[in-house]
Amino acid sequence: MSLLNLLSLEDDQIEIVTGAVRRWCEENRHSVNSQAGRQAMEVAISLAVSQRTDQSKLESLLAKLMKVRAISGISYGDDSPPIANARH
Repeated sequence: MSLLNLLSLEDDQIEIVTGAVRRWCEENRHSVNSQAGRQAMEVAISLAVSQRTDQSKLESLLAKLMKVRAISGISYGDDSPPIANARH
């Protein structure tokens, strides 16, 4: 899924998606620009395209799906450190 799919969403849906991804990244100590952050964005966009939802529900679904990815051993392929470990 491409970030171009974000353009197919309405403005309020874009805000919901970006808000949910930012929150997931903060809670999981990943930068939005990291591989994990990009994958969370792709998952959130897929969810928003497939169903109309509010931010709270999208945050919950995103957290569950990203957890399943982690449990399944699906790697983020992330070379960048989580935010908490990043050098400023």
